[in-house]
Amino acid sequence: MTRSFVLILVGGLTGCVVPASQFRMQELETKKCYDALENENTSKKQLETALQELQASMEALAAERLKLSSEKGQLEENVSALESTVNAKLKEVRQLSQRNLQLESQQAVLAAKNQTYEDLVSSLEKEMKDKLIEVRRQGQRITVNLSDRILFDSGKSDLKDSGLEALKKISVVLAKVKDRRIDVEGHTDDVPIAKDLEKQFATNWELSVARATNVVRFLEAQGVNASHLAAVGKSQFWPAASNATKNGRQLNRRIEIVLSPWDGR
Repeated sequence: MTRSFVLILVGGLTGCVVPASQFRMQELETKKCYDALENENTSKKQLETALQELQASMEALAAERLKLSSEKGQLEENVSALESTVNAKLKEVRQLSQRNLQLESQQAVLAAKNQTYEDLVSSLEKEMKDKLIEVRRQGQRITVNLSDRILFDSGKSDLKDSGLEALKKISVVLAKVKDRRIDVEGHTDDVPIAKDLEKQFATNWELSVARATNVVRFLEAQGVNASHLAAVGKSQFWPAASNATKNGRQLNRRIEIVLSPWDGR
């Protein structure tokens, strides 16, 4: 077998010969190194590319996170604004509900007052027709004006049978009243008390008080709430008409039952 020889110059020396097989091995080793280096460079480039892509992804994620954070802040502001709006509306609803309850309560009071007035007028129709009793309404007040002709004899405080009959009708209505105070006012004309009655009633003050008290006692006995009742004597000082005429004096001798808003006292 023929062997080939290669002439290699090393360090300026000449005449040194390297066998071809050894040169081939070195060449292969060198190629492997180059290939490995090339692969390493390729891998490095791939890693660099991957790193760049990862960096880009991270930047994109950071941007997205910043965007989401901004949107979250905006949403939180929107939610806060909506909550404020909802709370304001709820407050309005509560106020409207409260106002509605107040209106319903006022309507109920008005309806009850109207019913009381209508019941009094209905039950006293005959006496009103005979002009012995007058029922009138003004604002929150209802007044039942009873002439002394139906209630008392002249100069007396004891109730007559006709008066008892009328007061029974009135008491049926007043017994249902729960939210009104009921003042029973005694009124007289300005004629002084007769001499034979002065021992019992020194003046018209005593007479007016006695008459009002007897009416109150009777109403209480008929079931009207005593805590709502008051007897008030006003003597001759709250006239309904002039005392200069007989008719005027007759109008002044009266009992007024006044229903007014209850003040709790």
